[in-house]
Amino acid sequence: MNFNKKIKIIPNPANKSCTVKYDVKNGDQLNLIDVKGQVVKTINIINSNDEVNLSLSNLNQGLYFVQINRKNGKSLTSRFVVE
Repeated sequence: MNFNKKIKIIPNPANKSCTVKYDVKNGDQLNLIDVKGQVVKTINIINSNDEVNLSLSNLNQGLYFVQINRKNGKSLTSRFVVE
């Protein structure tokens, strides 16, 4: 998996919430994926403010991936840890 340095996840590691910062485009889809490859949360981006706030309160501790799927078919991926 190729991780994108254009995505910043703050804080990392996180516990209750985190902010995903990147060049947000309307129509993007953000998937939160656990280490087993299962999508645990999906957010469809409808406003463009260069960051997305994620609540992590219902997630177990461990490694997760943020995958951003663009309308043009490209995707960006990064990883973070939930404590």
